[in-house]
Amino acid sequence: MARAGTIGSDAEVSWGQAVKGVRLGLAPHGAEVGLFLQNVGEATIEVLSHVEAGEVQLDWYTLHLENEQGAPRTLRLLDARDESSIVRAQLAPGGQLSHRVAVAAWAARPINGGQQLAPGTYQVSAAYVAPQRGETWSGQLEAGPVQWTLDPTTTARDAQS
Repeated sequence: MARAGTIGSDAEVSWGQAVKGVRLGLAPHGAEVGLFLQNVGEATIEVLSHVEAGEVQLDWYTLHLENEQGAPRTLRLLDARDESSIVRAQLAPGGQLSHRVAVAAWAARPINGGQQLAPGTYQVSAAYVAPQRGETWSGQLEAGPVQWTLDPTTTARDAQS
């Protein structure tokens, strides 16, 4: 439901403001959104990418959705786990990493209230909050909003993921 991988092109990514040489990007892509971390500084940096727990979980990322009626909803991208390991990434200047997130599937998880998302158009923003862990980059980044649409056929398919 979250996985590492390339999504979208640079032209489709909504980039937030850089903080200490890193910026967060967000891009809608069908039933998913892409989350990006990019090094816009001049030196290689280490960032917290994700947690491997039998699946990719994005502990440091949050999605904020607002439906057409203006109702907000926040999605956390982590779940219960027995074993896990933190995955860090080295980003050279200009380098980036990306994650793909199946939004409707994450909305249906218990940590997010277990409620399906209704089909429709949403404004989606993202946040990345990384605590200090050794020499890794730490801080808070934001990106968006972007418009993202969930159609009824996607909702049913994602709920089964």
